Amino acid sequence: MNGTPNSEGGFNYYYKGDGTEKIPEIILNKISIYPNCTTTSINITKDANNDLQGNLYFFTNDDFEKVKNFYKSKTIEIIYESNSNLRFKINNEEITITSENIYDGDPIQNQNKFKIYFS
Repeated sequence: MNGTPNSEGGFNYYYKGDGTEKIPEIILNKISIYPNCTTTSINITKDANNDLQGNLYFFTNDDFEKVKNFYKSKTIEIIYESNSNLRFKINNEEITITSENIYDGDPIQNQNKFKIYFS
């Protein structure tokens, strides 16, 4: 996926679809994407310093506890954790992962939905 140049000297990455689009390398350099998931929405802005803001949504058959444990197994600094939220720092990025509700318009209905938010 190629980004489009933005006014901050970086790029915007936007995708909404069935999960067939490849995740931008700039995201993969900051965080591992949960295995066995389908990413259906990407809305990320990268500035000139390679700092990211925005979010992506993914679906998996796994529950949030398993998703949290995957990220907790990485070298992270946990900032906050609850039953539906994990906020941490990794590679100088503050990231929040949340369990999300599924809506009628979502492309996948029979799996669990999660959001990764770069702040």
